[in-house]
Amino acid sequence: MHNSPLDRTIRRRAMWCHLTGLTWLYLQPFSLLLIPKLSPSLQGEVFKYWMPAVFLLPFFVPFIFWRVNRKLHPFVDLAGRSTVNFVLTIFFQLIMLISLDFLISVMSCGVGYEFALSMFGIVFAVGTGAILLTHMATTIYAAIRANRGEIYTYPLTMNFF
Repeated sequence: MHNSPLDRTIRRRAMWCHLTGLTWLYLQPFSLLLIPKLSPSLQGEVFKYWMPAVFLLPFFVPFIFWRVNRKLHPFVDLAGRSTVNFVLTIFFQLIMLISLDFLISVMSCGVGYEFALSMFGIVFAVGTGAILLTHMATTIYAAIRANRGEIYTYPLTMNFF
């Protein structure tokens, strides 16, 4: 393990700042396993409250963790700030992908409707998969680097904070 001048607690908090960016990954198994096992009347209620949580928690968990721990050390502040910026960038990339998919389906104007739907599905599946796999890989790599006491800046990230 790389010896760093930073305290182990500080490095661990910075590592957890990065790992909170994967909150969406923790929520997905619950969505896939919990909701289908419920009765049909409960599925609607759970789905109504669960879906906003699936979209909002991946942003709020890193944001809250960063805000609580940012005064501990500038290294933790930098890690949390970069994680929140990266999660927001991923969110906007997914919004742009959905908009592009919608544009593809609208531009078909009913001509080749099946082709437009299949293109919509392909673009959405491949694009979402690429974005989320990149998100997972860079977040895990950033957490490893933070645990070593090294600063990591996410690629292609818009800076909001």
